[in-house]
Amino acid sequence: MAPYQTSMIISSNTPGIEYKIIEADGITNTQIIVRKIIDGERYAYNFNGDVEEGTMELTYGMNKLFNLPMGSYKRVIAPDCSYINIIPDGEIEAPIRVRAAWANNSQSINTNDIFAVVEN
Repeated sequence: MAPYQTSMIISSNTPGIEYKIIEADGITNTQIIVRKIIDGERYAYNFNGDVEEGTMELTYGMNKLFNLPMGSYKRVIAPDCSYINIIPDGEIEAPIRVRAAWANNSQSINTNDIFAVVEN
């Protein structure tokens, strides 16, 4: 099991998420709009609610909206559009974890890519 979250269920009950269903009208399909403000920037994703299963790529910051690593995902929308289940569908990138600790007036910083020691 991965040491980080790799799937997500989004609904109107998801904390910090705005979840809006716009019913189909004429030639326009049902739309589900998911929005969240992160560090003062608005992120939004528009799902076609009439297509229950599909795939999606979370890149370019859209992974922040769902708090998931960048990568390929399968998404399944409930028939009544009450929730969206997002699960891995291929390669996903491990998020960079940062650990830092001060000891003896120096700080060790360790991420997935870099290890550094900074003296105080």
